[in-house]
Order: sequence, then structure tokens, then C-alpha cells
Amino acid sequence: MPNPDLPGALAAAVPVAAFLDRLAAALAPHGFHRDSSLVALSTCRDELAQPLAGRISDRWGPVFALGGLGGLPPAGGTMWAACLGHVPDTQRGRLLAIGLTHIGLGADGSAGTYHRPWMTDAAPTCAALSTVVGSWEEPVPQGCPEDREVHDLRAALHDVGPRPEHMVEATVAAAEAVRRRMVAGISGQAPWDRMDVAVVAGVQVHTPEGVGTGDRIVATAAGLLDARGLHAVEL
Repeated sequence: MPNPDLPGALAAAVPVAAFLDRLAAALAPHGFHRDSSLVALSTCRDELAQPLAGRISDRWGPVFALGGLGGLPPAGGTMWAACLGHVPDTQRGRLLAIGLTHIGLGADGSAGTYHRPWMTDAAPTCAALSTVVGSWEEPVPQGCPEDREVHDLRAALHDVGPRPEHMVEATVAAAEAVRRRMVAGISGQAPWDRMDVAVVAGVQVHTPEGVGTGDRIVATAAGLLDARGLHAVEL
């Protein structure tokens, strides 16, 4: 049921436990279980995003960390080759790739900032994504810029569409960029002969209820990935 306290596209977000329950129920018929699967998790470097890894590992076992600023995983095959090399190899293994951007909510329900208890004032959340949206018209440097992660995030967002109007729209667009990056990276390794793959993208919402304890998640895309593409699975 939509949550009227969450803005727009985030209204369908559910508590982390409910999200993990739905994920397990949707993937179990396809052979995704703790003993058959490796979870690759891509979240932002922000400390607010980190408690989720523990919640996921409690359900699925140790997590392979992918993330970068804004939740966008790095490009390139070496990381994915290492990740896929750790998938359980008893019979046919499963890789569950989860990529989440994140956004904070203020006490008044406004989106795009979060008041961390150890700070005096609320701060932009996601700060990296806020920086990208604020500098949208700046050219993306070529080669190997010093601040490559934020430039990579900007380029990935540019590929998704025009400048977002607000932070909710920007965060959902970033989730799409994360989905595309994960699908491209895994597909480039063509692991279909030895494993099944599921990809889930979405948004982690930090509510004023508490750091970690108040988090909610909305899935923006979920499916089984093979050589033909991503086939939707409903969570």
C-alpha cells in the first residue's frame, strides 16, 4: 500500500525487512537461496547507506561490495570478473545484484536532506547526487579526471535523460543509471553457462525515524538477466 508520507515515486517504499521478504519470496522459485547465491551490493559510500549491508548479509550471507558515489558501481570488467568468481559453484550458482541510490527526508517531509544526530544541521543526501544536479551543465572531463567518481556519476545520469527537476526525480534517474551499469557489467562477462543472475535496482529512503532503523526501500526495477536481456520479476 502506498505511504502518503513519502513523496511521489517514493510512496511505494517499504521497510527494509519487508523489502527483503518480498525479494526472497520472488526469487525462491528461481533457485535463489542463501546457500546457492552471492549478493553483490552497490550502495553509496555515505555512512547512512552502510547498515543495509548487515541486514542483507543476515539473510543471504557475506556481501560482495560494488558501490561508489551515488551508488553507481565502477565500470570495467575486472570487478565483475572477481565478483562472478565468488558465486557458489556447487551445481548452478546464483548472483543477486542489488543497486540502490539513496535519499534523505527531513522532519517536514521534504526530500533531499537528512539530519544526522551527530551534526548540528541537516545535510544534502545524497550529497554526491546533489552536487551533480547542481553542476549539470559543466562538461564532463575526458580521460582520468582527479574527481572521476562524480564525473562518472554525471555522465551516467546524462545518459539517462535531461536534468532532473528535483532530488526525488534525480534519485530515481540515478537508480536507472545504476541498473544499466549493473546489467552492462554482468552481461559483458556472459556468465550464463554457469549461473543464473537477478538484478534489482531501487532507492533507499532515510526517514527521520532513525539512522538505519527508519530506512525504507522502493524497487524501481527487478528481473532475471540472461543473454536476451532483463526479464521483469514483481516484488
